[in-house]
Amino acid sequence: MTPAYIRALALFDDIVALAPAPRERALAALAAEDAAVHDALQRLLATDDDLAGNDAPEHALDGLTDQLFQHEASPAGTDPRVGQRLGPWRIDAVIETGGMGTVYEAWRDDGQYRQRVALKCMRHELSSPRLVESFLREREALASLEHPGIAALIDGGIDVSGRPWFAMRYVDGMPIDQWCDRHRASVEQRIDLLVQACDALAYAHARLVLHQDIKPTNLLVTPDAQVQLLDFGLTASLAVDTPAPRVAISEGYAPPEATSDDRPTVASDLWSLGMVMYRLLCDRLPVTASPWWLMKEGTPPRAASMSQVAGDMPAAAACVRGHRDGRTLAHRLAGDLDAIALRCIALDPAQRYASAIALRDDLLAWRRRRPVQARNGGVLYRGGRFVSRHRIAVGLAGLLLVTCVVGAGVAAWQVERNAREAAATLALSDVFEQTWA
Repeated sequence: MTPAYIRALALFDDIVALAPAPRERALAALAAEDAAVHDALQRLLATDDDLAGNDAPEHALDGLTDQLFQHEASPAGTDPRVGQRLGPWRIDAVIETGGMGTVYEAWRDDGQYRQRVALKCMRHELSSPRLVESFLREREALASLEHPGIAALIDGGIDVSGRPWFAMRYVDGMPIDQWCDRHRASVEQRIDLLVQACDALAYAHARLVLHQDIKPTNLLVTPDAQVQLLDFGLTASLAVDTPAPRVAISEGYAPPEATSDDRPTVASDLWSLGMVMYRLLCDRLPVTASPWWLMKEGTPPRAASMSQVAGDMPAAAACVRGHRDGRTLAHRLAGDLDAIALRCIALDPAQRYASAIALRDDLLAWRRRRPVQARNGGVLYRGGRFVSRHRIAVGLAGLLLVTCVVGAGVAAWQVERNAREAAATLALSDVFEQTWA
């Protein structure tokens, strides 16, 4: 995010609330003071007007998300907080800078004990009450979560400028998609990582915390293959009737209802996890209903299955998933895995999985060759799953049955043969008796 857009975002709430005449005067004064900030703010206001009028929102937002929320790496030593202390923590380096905050590597520096943490601060340029509220919600959500798959809150406070900060458990890992590709993880290994993500997400949901920003960069994998769920910056509570409006959307991973006034549910997180499943298994996201489809008329596109998306995958991408080309990978994904992913990204939230636990159970069922609920298969499908699950036993039973049938046939033939020989012997005896008589 450029400095001009940062300041424009901070000014937006105040400017948009003004009546037309005062707004024009304020904009004119800003244009004379800082033309770049004026231009950025004008674009934000124009986009807000377009969205309010449903005027081609996907074009109104074209490029705006990248400019506002792109991640930038700050060169070491250029951030004024590096080398400073917050509470007992000394900030050593910038880990990541995003649209709303910066995450630092920090060490405890009060002489009590040594510990490394990831310390998150609001950016100096931001002062919007909505962003401050979002930051505090994230800190509050983390304070309620204690799970091995979630980076836990360790400390928090207010800096000298009055902005909140908090420290989290440091996670040494890389985004789940990069980890899988670097380690050439098989389809089964990628499913195992998704199962871990489901466990962490189910824990958060059980404590009435929605994540609302599930994507590969927020699912880190450690060197020992443990998934860590990060960044609750867009979190919402299931305990309130009127949740706060979202301050950002991750295009591609946000569900189509993200921009509606509907109360968010766990189905939103499951949509996002389904899109991560597409990314891990077939390397691309399907063309589907974006969050802006609810603002316009028309029928949204039907999402392609993973096997369809993977069919034309380059051989190199298929190889890192353990298959020689896209066609063999597509065959592997067809059926159960297709059904699971398509249920996650159903346009109607009521058609998705009821919980992260239900999704996890179906993924584990696939791993164990058991019937998958999303498939809704009949007797033949369940029988096929049984045979697949017990191949050796079924094979031995089949061999035993064949052996028994063959043995019974041989025994019957032997009995018949003995009977014929006995009859022949008896007939020969009769001939001899008649001859000698």
